[in-house]
Amino acid sequence: MRLTKARRAFAGFLAMLSTASVLAVASAATAEATTVSHSKSTSCKLSADGGEYISASVSISVDFPDLIYAGVPTRPSPFTATAFPRDFVQEFRRVGATTMDATASVQLALDGGLGPDSRASATWSATDLPLDSPESGNWSGTGFVRPITMAAPGKQIAVHYVAFGVTFTPRKADGSLTSLGVVRPGCIHVPYFEPWHMIDVLPRVEHADLAVSGSTRLARPDVEAATGPGTLSADLDHADDSVTGTLRLDEPIQANVAFLGVLPATATVHLTQTGPLKGETRDGTLRAEAPLVVKVTDLAVLGVPVIRADADCQTAPTALALTSGPAFTLAEGGPLSGGYTIPAFTGCGPHTGFLNSLLSGPGNTLSLTAARA
Repeated sequence: MRLTKARRAFAGFLAMLSTASVLAVASAATAEATTVSHSKSTSCKLSADGGEYISASVSISVDFPDLIYAGVPTRPSPFTATAFPRDFVQEFRRVGATTMDATASVQLALDGGLGPDSRASATWSATDLPLDSPESGNWSGTGFVRPITMAAPGKQIAVHYVAFGVTFTPRKADGSLTSLGVVRPGCIHVPYFEPWHMIDVLPRVEHADLAVSGSTRLARPDVEAATGPGTLSADLDHADDSVTGTLRLDEPIQANVAFLGVLPATATVHLTQTGPLKGETRDGTLRAEAPLVVKVTDLAVLGVPVIRADADCQTAPTALALTSGPAFTLAEGGPLSGGYTIPAFTGCGPHTGFLNSLLSGPGNTLSLTAARA
C-alpha cells in the first residue's frame, strides 16, 4: 500500500504539527479547578512493523484541580475528548471497511513522571463508527482521569502531556475484519516539555486562629447583649472535612434584665466551653458543636449585689450549635450563628430559683463575626 506524493506531503505537514501543541486555560476557571485544553497531531504507521507515515490528531479538555491536600486523593478529573483519524479512515475505506471500532488514549505524566504512581490516562472508545466518507470516523467521548494523591505538601505537581495512542478494528459491511485486522499503529511522539497544568500541594490539616465578636439573645428575659471579644482556634482535616477547635469568649456577657418584669437587674454571664468544638464542613458550610456550661458570677438587683464573684453558680452541661454563614472560610472568617439552651442553675445558694426563673430555658441565640486574628 503506497501513498501518493500529495498524501505524503500532507502527512509530512501534519508530522510537523506534532511539534506544536495548543494549550489553553478556560476563562471560567474556578478557584478549585481549571479546564485545560490540549490539541495534538502525530505521525503514525499503520503497523508498528513498517510502512509509510500517516497522521492522526486529538483534542482533549480536562478539569484539573488547582490545589490538592497532602495524602488526600482528589476526585477524578472529568474530561471530554475527540479523535480525528482522517488518514486512517481513507486507508480503511480503501480495503473495503464500512465501519470501525476505535479506542483512543491520552497519556499524562504527573510530577515529572518519576514516581511509581506518576502516570495517568484519559481513554474513550466507540463502536460501529460509519466510514461513509473520507471525513467520517471522528469520535468523541467523556470520562475521568484517575484521582491524584501526593504524600508531601509544599510543592507543585507538574502535569505533562506525554502521548496519545489509538487502536482500530475496521470491518466490512458483513461485520468481518478487513485484511488489516486489528490496527495498532506505531506513532512518533514528540516530547512536550512545558507543563500542561500546575497543581499546588497544601498540608492536609489547615489551622486557623480567628478573632470573634458579636451578640447573644437571651430568650427568657428577651434581651440582647454584646458577646466577646474572643477567639476561635480550629483545625480542618481535609481528609474527611472534620473540624476540631476551641471557642473562647473571654469577656463575660453583661445582661440587663428585669426581675418580675419591673425590677432592673444586671447579671454577669459566662459561656464557658468545657470540651473541644467538633464538626465538619460540607458544601462550603461549617457545622459544629461545642459543649459548655453557663455561669453567673455576679448578679445585682436594683444595684444591690446578691451574687458576687461566685465560681460555683452554673448550669448543667449544655451545647452550642454553630453554623457558618455565606462567604465564611476558615482562613478568613465570616459570619457564624448558633443556638443553645440554658439548663437549670445549681450552686447559687438561695438565689438559684431566682436565676432559673430569670435565665433558664431554650431558644437562646448567638451571632458572631470571625476575622483573621
